[in-house]
Amino acid sequence: MSAAAFALAGVAAAVVGLVSSDAAASWVLRIFAAGILIVVAPGVLTVLAWRPRSSFDLLELIGIGVGVSVALVQTVTIGAVMYSWPVDVSLALLGGWTIVHAVVALWRAPGVVVRISAGAAALLLTLGLLALALYAAGSPFDTTEPRIHIALVRRMLNLESPTLYTMYFAPDFVYTYPFPGTHYMLALMARAEGIDPFFLYHKMRAFWGIAAPILLYGCALAIVRSERVALASTFVAAGLVANGVFGAVPDFSWAQLAPYTHASDIAMGVLLPALLLLAFQFLAASDRRERRFFLAATLGVALTLIMVHSREIVQFLVYFTAFAAVLFVARREGPLPVRAAVLVAATVVLLVVYTQWFAASLATANTLVERERESLAEIFRQASWAELVGRPVPLLRNYLVAYGMTVSGWSPIVLMASPFALFVLRRRPMALMLGASIVCYLLLVRLPLLAIPYLYLTYFEMLYVPIRNVIFFIHLLTGVCAYLVAAWLAQYRALIAVPIAIGCAAVTVVVIRWVEPSVTERPERADLLFAPLVLAYGAVAWWAWATRHRPVADDWIDNPHPRWVLVMMALCVPLIAGTAHPESSLWHVSRAGFATTPRTLLSSLPCVEEGRFCPLPATFIRFAETRVPVESVFAVDIDEHYQPAMFVPQQMMAWPGEAEGLIPRLAFERYYEHFDRAEVAYGAQPFFNNRETRAERLAFIRDLGVTHVLVTPRLHELMSAVLRGEPEVFTARYDDGRWALYEVAPRYRALRL
Repeated sequence: MSAAAFALAGVAAAVVGLVSSDAAASWVLRIFAAGILIVVAPGVLTVLAWRPRSSFDLLELIGIGVGVSVALVQTVTIGAVMYSWPVDVSLALLGGWTIVHAVVALWRAPGVVVRISAGAAALLLTLGLLALALYAAGSPFDTTEPRIHIALVRRMLNLESPTLYTMYFAPDFVYTYPFPGTHYMLALMARAEGIDPFFLYHKMRAFWGIAAPILLYGCALAIVRSERVALASTFVAAGLVANGVFGAVPDFSWAQLAPYTHASDIAMGVLLPALLLLAFQFLAASDRRERRFFLAATLGVALTLIMVHSREIVQFLVYFTAFAAVLFVARREGPLPVRAAVLVAATVVLLVVYTQWFAASLATANTLVERERESLAEIFRQASWAELVGRPVPLLRNYLVAYGMTVSGWSPIVLMASPFALFVLRRRPMALMLGASIVCYLLLVRLPLLAIPYLYLTYFEMLYVPIRNVIFFIHLLTGVCAYLVAAWLAQYRALIAVPIAIGCAAVTVVVIRWVEPSVTERPERADLLFAPLVLAYGAVAWWAWATRHRPVADDWIDNPHPRWVLVMMALCVPLIAGTAHPESSLWHVSRAGFATTPRTLLSSLPCVEEGRFCPLPATFIRFAETRVPVESVFAVDIDEHYQPAMFVPQQMMAWPGEAEGLIPRLAFERYYEHFDRAEVAYGAQPFFNNRETRAERLAFIRDLGVTHVLVTPRLHELMSAVLRGEPEVFTARYDDGRWALYEVAPRYRALRL
C-alpha cells in the first residue's frame, strides 16, 4: 500500500503540472507538487524498491527519501553540465528512474511495512498548516544573493547546452559551484510544473518548511530510538518556528527550520540534516544490504554538499571526527567506531578528489580566500600565548562576526541543559555524537589556538556565526529536553507536576528576556557560557564513565505516565507564547500571500527612486523568452535597481545595482576597465552615455561579447537617440516607448568560440 500511495502521489503531482489555471489555489498545488515530484517521490520509491529494511516509520521514510532524491538530482546535474544536455533530458532521466523503481517497489510491496501512528498523522497536519503560513510569507528576494540564485535557476532552466562557462548570468565566468545541484533541483521543479523561477524561489519555502522538521524528526528518532520523543521534539520545534524563535534570523539569509530557498539555507536546513539522517541509518544498519545501501546514499548526499555548499560538509566532518575519536578513546565495542571512521575517511576522499579536480580543471585563484589566509597566519604569528588561549574577541572579531548570538535566545539554555539530557540518554549511542560535536565546536570557537588553524585549513567564514555550527542540535535537543522534564515530572501527581512545569517555563522566559538585551549590548558576555558548559560536559562524562557498569533506570523515558502530555503542554505552551519574536513570527503573516500568482508577484514590484528604476514588464519578458536567443549577452545600465537576469534568461555583461556578496571588480574585471576609463574621461558609466566615440562603443561591445543593448525607461530618450544614430550597428527589436532592446549587427560583435 505504501508504494502504491507514493506512486499515486507522484502521478498526481505530475498531473497538477498540466493544469493551466492561473488561480492562486492552483499555484499552491503546483509548489507542493513540484516538491513531491522532484524531492520526495524519486528517493522514497528508490528506498522501497531496494528495500534496505523491511519496515520504516512513515516520516522517517520521507526524510530518507529526501536525502536519496537530493543525491539523484546531483547526479543528473553533473551529467547535464559535463555532457551539455538540457533540463528536459534530466527530467526524463529522473522520471524514468522514478517510474522503474515505482514498478519494482509495487512488485516487492508485500515485503515492506510502513508504519504511521496517530501522533505522526497529527504532526503531518501541523506541518501542513505551518507550510501554508510559510507559503504566504515566502522567501525574500530584495538583496543580491537571492537574485543571483533566481538568475542561475532561470538560466539553467532555459539553456539547451549548459556548460561550466555558460551557466552563470555573466559570460565566460565559472560559478563558484560548477555543479549547482540545489539550483538545478529548482530548475527541474520549474520545468515539471510550469512555474516561473522567480515565483518558485519565493514560494518554495513552504515545502522546505515541511522537509526540515521531518528531517529533524528522523534524526531524533535515530538518536533517541523513541517515536514519542521524536514527535515531542518535532512538535516543540514546529511551535518555535511559528513563534519565530526557530524561524528567520534578522539581517541573515537564514531561516533555521523554515529555510529560505537561498542555496546556503537549503544546504544548512535540508541537505545537512538529510546527510545526518542517512549517516545514522548507516551506523545503525543491522545487515550487509542495509549497510551498503545507506553508505552509498550517505556518500551521495555528502558529494552533493561538497559540490553545492562545502561549508556544511566541513561541519559534518567535524561532527563525525569528534564522534569517532570519542568512541575509540572510550574503547566502545561493536562496529560503531569503525563505521564512523569509514564515513569520515570516505567523505574526506570525496572532498579531496573534488578539490583536486576543481583545481586542475578550473584554475581560478580565489584572491579573497588567499588574502584572508595570510591575515589569519599573521594573527597567529603575532599573537601571544595568552591571546591564543584567551578570549577570541577582539583577536578574531573579523572572523566571529555574530559571536554574541551564541548566548542569545534559547541557545545558552539548551546548551547548558544538553550535557544532562545526553547523560540521561547515554544508553542511546548516537546521543554521544551530539555531545562530542558540541564540545568540539565549543573549543574551536572559544580558543583562538584552535580556531585560527581551523579557519586557515577550511574557510575563513566558517565561524562568522558560531552558533550555526551546532544549531541543528539545539533545534533537536530543545524538544528532547522539554520531553525529559515532562516525563520526569509526570511521575508525580498532576497537582504537583503541572505547577512545577509552569514555574520552569516562567523562569526560562525570564532568563531569555534578561539575557537577550545584555548580549546585544555586550557580546563579549558570550565568554561566560563556555567554561561552565565545558565543565558540565566534563563532569557528566566522568560520571558516565564511573557508572558505566551500573544498570540505567530510564524506563520513565520510554514508558512515561500518560499525564506527561498534560505536563508537556503546561511546560511548552507558556514557553512558546512567552518567547515569541515578532519580527520572525508567523502568527501575523498577511493573508494576501495566499492570493499571489506569478503575474501578481511581478506586478507587485514597485518602481523606486521616483519611478526611475522599474522591473521588466511582462510583455518584454515574453519577448525575450520567445524571440531572443538565450545565448545572447545584454549590455545593461549598471545603475539599474532590478537586475534583468532575475526576469530573463539572457546573460549580462556585469551585475547592476547593489552587489553585496559579490566583489564586482574581481568578477567583472573587463567591464570595470571600461568603467574606469569612461568615469575618468566622461564622468559616466561606459556605453550608456552620449559622449563616447563610436570606436569606444564598438570596443566595449567586442571586449564584453555584447549582442544586445537593453534600454531602460531612465535612459530611453538618451540611448534611443544614440543607437538610432548608428543604424548599421544597432537594430531595434523591441520598443514600447519606455523599454527597448537593440541588436548589435553580427559583424561588430566579438568572435565567440
